[in-house]
Amino acid sequence: MEGATGFVFPARIAKFHRAAVKEFPDKRLGVSIRYEGPGNAEVFVYDLGFPNIATGIASEAVKEAFANSEASIQRLLTSKRASDGKKFVESAPVVEMDGREAKLLAALYTWTLIGSDGRRDPMATCILVTGVKNKIVKLLYTAPAPEPGSTQRDLKELVLGFLEANPKERGSFLVEKKAP
Repeated sequence: MEGATGFVFPARIAKFHRAAVKEFPDKRLGVSIRYEGPGNAEVFVYDLGFPNIATGIASEAVKEAFANSEASIQRLLTSKRASDGKKFVESAPVVEMDGREAKLLAALYTWTLIGSDGRRDPMATCILVTGVKNKIVKLLYTAPAPEPGSTQRDLKELVLGFLEANPKERGSFLVEKKAP
């Protein structure tokens, strides 16, 4: 288990290796775990001092974390090192399992990285945010992306690998499915 997160973050997940773990001095800011592979992923687990963060996407803390991440991406997209930035998709995906469901806030941005030598590389950045175990769990993933679908496949492998490494905690992400 990594610090106070209550989760296992393995040294390797699919094509990714854990590159760093940082526990912030301010406990409200929690822990960040960085993975490198086809792209760079950083998982943040924190509570900002909120004692009750509902599982899923309904809490204001989760909505605020997502909005703050989107604002950070917008700052990147208007910087000198980026161009052609746009939101490719925003959604609130639902994953169903055993009559229960997990909900996330998600956005995928495409943009062009401008190197110091003037080289232009297509990139994609994805944000995933949810609430679980009274914590905000946020994943930021940035990768070279000549085609956004490849980014989504690599990200899916990373998320599924994390869930496989946490069989006892998987259920923590699920809530009862609401009747239609």
